Amino acid sequence: MPSAEVSSRYAIHPEHALSELMLVFDLPKSLPSLEAAQEVLESIQAGDATEVSGGWAVTTSAGQWQLAITAFDEDWSKEMIPKDRVRFRPQEVEHIAGERLALLLSSDLSEQGLPGFHQQIQTLVATAESLGLSNPIGMRDRSGNRWHPPGWIHRMVESEAGPSPTMTFHAHAVYDEDEQGENRYWIHSHGVARFTGFDVGCVDVRPEHYERVSSVVELAAAFAVDNLEWPAGEPMSFLYGLDLARLPWQEGVKALAPSVIGTADDYDEEHTHLSLLVVPDGEGWQGPGKEVSALESLVALRTTRESERGAQAARETYGVLRDWQRNTDVAHRVLVKSPITTESGDIEHCWFEVDRLSRSSLRATLISQPWGETDVQPGDTLRLKVAGLSEWLVQLETGSFGPDELEALLVATEVEKDR
Repeated sequence: MPSAEVSSRYAIHPEHALSELMLVFDLPKSLPSLEAAQEVLESIQAGDATEVSGGWAVTTSAGQWQLAITAFDEDWSKEMIPKDRVRFRPQEVEHIAGERLALLLSSDLSEQGLPGFHQQIQTLVATAESLGLSNPIGMRDRSGNRWHPPGWIHRMVESEAGPSPTMTFHAHAVYDEDEQGENRYWIHSHGVARFTGFDVGCVDVRPEHYERVSSVVELAAAFAVDNLEWPAGEPMSFLYGLDLARLPWQEGVKALAPSVIGTADDYDEEHTHLSLLVVPDGEGWQGPGKEVSALESLVALRTTRESERGAQAARETYGVLRDWQRNTDVAHRVLVKSPITTESGDIEHCWFEVDRLSRSSLRATLISQPWGETDVQPGDTLRLKVAGLSEWLVQLETGSFGPDELEALLVATEVEKDR
């Protein structure tokens, strides 16, 4: 499971009330003018279009727009979190350095959720093209402190499935020492509040619980983005074997009484949207560290909506997966999840290991044991329809990649091939 990024306790990124996306381009010979923006953008109110230093700012029903020249120094990529860095080819990272043109759109997604985020991406790219700006070299999600490569941007514009909840935020950790010189961690998400009104986190996390708790923060953040409805103080069963509730910051700090990090003294306007993850403890609450670490594994439930989105993403990217497998000489294993029918008529989605990928079907061997009674057993080879796939997974020596990590798979393949 992924872990949160760690920095010193004072390197805390600000949270954003709006969803702020910034497309980055090579600097053109001439900038799109304010007059051009007024012709392209709709529903501009009188007085809501102004020239600013190096560009312009416009307000429309879609949100606030800004065009500006932005400088990225040679070390700009140090701000990229590791799970984004692996999605960029080295030359793509190097390309962004220097003076670049940035088109920013800040939108209110509080009533739209993840589909609104997808629409914001598509609106931003379509508007840029109408202004004569094509081939973005990167996208910065300023709200979630995420960076997205050119391939992902293009894929999201064409996709009907849209982005995964995990692509909308990142988990960040800060730390301090207790009186015995042992670190205590404050782990929290950035980017969730624009959808839900709250981000999630844990305070005073012990070192032995850090890895598990940071993974739970990410799973809770993804659940919140997908589910949207998570009333404060109400335990939710999105992890097998554990009910987690969230308490608004001030209430959570009062209940948990952290002594080292994430205390009442740390409360400021940058963290007013934060909720703390807790588990029931008699008549009160406690942090989830012990309970999380006691679980054999972390298995998260997926909503029907997210299962359908993931299945659509798997089918949308199947053609790229097929071409990739036909042309790669890197050692790999391809798994797919596909439905089978039990004797009772129920549909189960089981994992298969692929022998061969074809255009509309594939030959694969069942590797998971169905729960219901069926005449298909592990080790049996079947021909599956691509139209029925609900997931795929590529395993390399360096890690596993699904449809939402397609760009990371392509980069990892190049890295392994060059070794």
